[in-house]
Amino acid sequence: MADKLDLNRATATQIERVPGVTRTLARRLIAERNARGGFADHAELRDVTGVDDSLAKALAEATTLGERPPTAAKPVLARFSLDPAGKHKGRYGGYKATLDFQLRASLGEQEAVLVPAALTGYFDADGALALALQAPDQIVGNVTLSVRDPGGKVVASSEFAAARLQEPISLNVAPVEPPTTQAAAAPGFGQPQRLRGRVLDRAGRVQISGRQVIVWAAIKPDAGDGDFAALTSAATDGSGYFSTSYPLGKFSSAHATVALERTVIAVPIHLAEGGTFPADVILVVDAPAPGLDAPAGDCGCGGNTRVHRVFGAIPESILFWSGPRADRIHD
Repeated sequence: MADKLDLNRATATQIERVPGVTRTLARRLIAERNARGGFADHAELRDVTGVDDSLAKALAEATTLGERPPTAAKPVLARFSLDPAGKHKGRYGGYKATLDFQLRASLGEQEAVLVPAALTGYFDADGALALALQAPDQIVGNVTLSVRDPGGKVVASSEFAAARLQEPISLNVAPVEPPTTQAAAAPGFGQPQRLRGRVLDRAGRVQISGRQVIVWAAIKPDAGDGDFAALTSAATDGSGYFSTSYPLGKFSSAHATVALERTVIAVPIHLAEGGTFPADVILVVDAPAPGLDAPAGDCGCGGNTRVHRVFGAIPESILFWSGPRADRIHD
């Protein structure tokens, strides 16, 4: 059996000879090997971009993992603090650190490239963070530390030599003040945009279509007829539905008037707790049916002797009542 390639010591040219491995992928494998200080298990190859299950299997069959390179330095635990004096304990939740640097990736005895690398982590509530650097000796040049607050804004940035990572690094960052919730001054805040309703015939004989609906309300307790003001109006569609602007404010009582064929009927509206209008209302009226409720001598059918009747009553459970049906109309 031919000797297998030691993946922890092989050059990029040697790794390229494994079927399915390109030169670019060979460089990625070496960069990952240098960052880790050597591969400990073939399963770690799956962390390299471009290595799928079949290629990982081929690499495992064609290579071995010898001892890690003796020149690999021990990992370094870099420690950072945003509050070295401990003045703002418990106020750094959500603060994030990003450490940017370049790693030297050896591609052979005479070839090496620089690979951008980064480590990220979140500070604890007291502003402390530790980041593990697996190959500190392979870092080339300075490193840059960026700190972002919970909203993503960069609140601190510092560039320093990689050698300083061997000792704790402190940055004095004052925590941002938490946002405060202000009460909305707009009178419509939290209220519906529209008042929706439907006008129904109590006997279920006719559809209340194309009829004007006016919404009235009063502010004064025990309001009389002159205390009511018209707030909004609408016309019903073919099924009795209507929609209009929502009346803002707090009221003592309210009702709606519905203009039928030969009369106007007032229907009480039950206000919500606090005197505001509900979002939906159902107005039940006793509507005259053409041909049935017409005065004597007038069939109400316009010469058509056929009378269409709709049977069925409206359940009392769906009605919005605050008292008996209003028999008077407020001008």
